[in-house]
Amino acid sequence: LAHDFGQVFAGDPAEWAITIENLGSQTLTITDVEIQGEYYSVDFAGEFNLERYDTQDVTVTFAPLLMGEYEGQVIIRSNDEDLTIDLIGQGNRAIVSGEPDVLDFGETYVNSSIRRELEVHNDGNIDLMIEDVFTSDEQFRFELGALREFDWEFVEGTGYDMSLVIESADLFG
Repeated sequence: LAHDFGQVFAGDPAEWAITIENLGSQTLTITDVEIQGEYYSVDFAGEFNLERYDTQDVTVTFAPLLMGEYEGQVIIRSNDEDLTIDLIGQGNRAIVSGEPDVLDFGETYVNSSIRRELEVHNDGNIDLMIEDVFTSDEQFRFELGALREFDWEFVEGTGYDMSLVIESADLFG
């Protein structure tokens, strides 16, 4: 048996409810539900009994924090035979990065400007959407060149160049 969580955005957990049912004629005692594998967890609260045709749900959660493919197992232990279910899931993430890390504008004189290039990349493994770019100081502004509007889609491994400009009206005057 196996369960594939598919692609899960890193930081957003995905849940899967396993319904355990007793189809036998004797009381089924679930003694433990173990989970193995990075970023997998189970909500097993402790041993329980199921009479014939009774059911109980146990939830397995996959919550990747990083990109990558992750395997695991859930093992249901009982007074009957143990059941092992293989788990697989893909952690996905869009990661924005820029080069260089620091833009040094040096001294800028009144009524002048200095331009520095900034290259923005998607280092993740899913598409990245950038809807807006802003600066924390009104003396800085972005020039987008040929990219006149936002809502950029960065496919995995792609990037755009843009210019960050400092314009000075009252610096070093």
